[in-house]
Amino acid sequence: MAGLHLNLAKSKLLGINMEEEDLIDWASQIGCSVCSFLTEYLGLPLGAKKNSETLWDPVFRNLSAKLAGMPNKIGKKLNSLMANFLWGDKEGKRRIHWVNWSTVCKPLNYGGLGVLDLNLTNRALLGKWVWKFANDKSSLWKCVLSSKHKEGISLRSNSKLIVGNGESIFFWNDIWADESPLKFLFPRIFVLSPNKEGKIAEFGSFESSGWVWNVQTRRSLSDWELA
Repeated sequence: MAGLHLNLAKSKLLGINMEEEDLIDWASQIGCSVCSFLTEYLGLPLGAKKNSETLWDPVFRNLSAKLAGMPNKIGKKLNSLMANFLWGDKEGKRRIHWVNWSTVCKPLNYGGLGVLDLNLTNRALLGKWVWKFANDKSSLWKCVLSSKHKEGISLRSNSKLIVGNGESIFFWNDIWADESPLKFLFPRIFVLSPNKEGKIAEFGSFESSGWVWNVQTRRSLSDWELA
């Protein structure tokens, strides 16, 4: 009477203690698809054991996805909200904080309460994307990011890279040999270099005695410049 109809495209049939062939036959007659446990309903899995950690996996995944783009100020506000709840602080009324927040966030076996520090979690998730940027060599999202931000310099400039075969790290522009790029440590030599965008592998080669550097310059260097 209300004009509501069952949306079979969004409906799935679950079977309990029955043959799969019968379940498939019923679903075919009804016109919907078959689903099996474990499955999610209202964001939580059906079929998991009571009080199982698996029950909360979707919640954790959703929270992780939200935190990945969360500004630090928001993380601090959320941490403050949890801290105020714990200590009983209210607007205009501040109670004594017998334990500091960093201790509260420590794991139980280290004397804390195991409360999640959202700022640390957010940094960890962002760090995961930095790791992916360094390892996903040909992924579409990396290509888009690199073209928009000049080879992803916003990420690379805050990362220290491990050389490996030297074919993906910029000799002058990346941080790999010290705490800052070589172009800042040796600006005079950088100006004289004819290959300012070259990779490490282009500045030397493996000989019988091992790796031998071959840093080319536009003119011969003076003794003090060589040192």
